[in-house]
Amino acid sequence: MRNTITFIALGVLVAAPLVVNCNHCIAGDEATFENKIQGSWTAENAPNRLLTRLVVTKDGKGFWVEAWATRGLKDEMVQKAPLHLLRAGIGEKGPVERGMATWKEGAGDGEATLYATFKFNAGDFVLELSKVYRESKNANWFTTFALKKSAAAPNVRGQGR
Repeated sequence: MRNTITFIALGVLVAAPLVVNCNHCIAGDEATFENKIQGSWTAENAPNRLLTRLVVTKDGKGFWVEAWATRGLKDEMVQKAPLHLLRAGIGEKGPVERGMATWKEGAGDGEATLYATFKFNAGDFVLELSKVYRESKNANWFTTFALKKSAAAPNVRGQGR
């Protein structure tokens, strides 16, 4: 009887990790990406007039990204745009691996469209930001920032970092 109990106990210990791993696979990369992107992200190496943090939220209409920057002496939201989730590959077969948002800023000769692409790379949430001006006399540019998850509560808005 003692050998049987030992065997059953070992069988349970061996089977438990397999069940956990299988449940993780069922959740899929899509749910992982969607859950991981939500919250406040600081842009430590970005010029603070360009970007101090991003806040990713979800409501009944989908995902949103808020861009925050320093204006004067305080942090304020400068843009809020829909965040579109992008699947790997063509069609609806691949997992969600990126997000993309676009918005316009400026006026007249300085009017531009900003393209923001988000992805995870080696554990970092990476922002690839491009600015394309309406007029060709301005230099278009792109840059990349690694964002860090902020410790601030995600429901706190309108406050500096």
